[in-house]
Amino acid sequence: MADKLSILAHDYFDIVDIIDRRQPSSRGEKTTTLTIDASVTQDELKAVLGSYKEEKKDAESVKFNLTGTESAVLEIDYDEFDFSKTRLAQRQPKEARIEFKAAGGAISVRMPASDKAREVVANLQDKLSRLKKQEIDTIQIEVGTLTPELRTKFFTTLMSKLPGYTYRTVTNVRVSPSERLDEDDELSLEDEAPEEIKEEILSYVRSVAMSGENLAVSPEYKQLLESGYFVTAITWRAEHRASPYHLVRFEAGFENGATGTGFRYSVRYAPRTKDGSYATTFRSFDSIEREQHLQALEVFARQTLDDLQELNDTDEGTASGKVNRP
Repeated sequence: MADKLSILAHDYFDIVDIIDRRQPSSRGEKTTTLTIDASVTQDELKAVLGSYKEEKKDAESVKFNLTGTESAVLEIDYDEFDFSKTRLAQRQPKEARIEFKAAGGAISVRMPASDKAREVVANLQDKLSRLKKQEIDTIQIEVGTLTPELRTKFFTTLMSKLPGYTYRTVTNVRVSPSERLDEDDELSLEDEAPEEIKEEILSYVRSVAMSGENLAVSPEYKQLLESGYFVTAITWRAEHRASPYHLVRFEAGFENGATGTGFRYSVRYAPRTKDGSYATTFRSFDSIEREQHLQALEVFARQTLDDLQELNDTDEGTASGKVNRP
């Protein structure tokens, strides 16, 4: 067996990546986060999760663990059906891991960016509301109240100033026209977008990332605004400034780009090789490292949004409107 393994064209990490790609599609789902604006005790959290488990559907497998006095993890295995596929391929096993952390009088939730996970969290929010006998709001990362200029700045700030990382390059940008609110109008640099628009977008985004100057008056920025587009999603690479110094690929964007709702994101990495370069294949993090990089992005995204909404309110005198009522 050793002889056969030694002649393979793939190393260990390549094999792990191949296996990962063969797993159910939920493994590749992006992540999202929200905050439930309510304090909760361990007993209340246990009661709400236990109630959901008792009411689970027959096709679901549900389990939860209290991982601390103020945190818990809910894991759900379920099936989805895609009737556009052949009969044997219609049933698709999925999983949803939902993490809860209570702190500062609120509950931070991290979950897959899927309809199932959102449905489960809405159910739990309703149970908690009835348990506490009060209406409970959720706070989400949304940019619908920001101007087109500030929507673009949200992404360029994430990319260029994420603490602990050094920007290296942007590989894709998705944009939406500011005058139309049709999701189908969104363009990616991988799409058949007009060449002049591609050049303007990349020129501006790269300029922002590479310069510490205020580029609000730069020619690239003016051209982007004049073209009527703002950024709705971005993929970039950055070096992590801590051992083992991975090259991290971040993807962040809004599922509904025109309205600025449905924030979702993902992280993968390319390990540093012995000669100081990076592997060509980006791989999934293990659970501990993944937690570290997701947390960094989530915290900074919230901070950036708060700063931009304050600036937006100052400039236009508008309300922030971050809280979404169920």
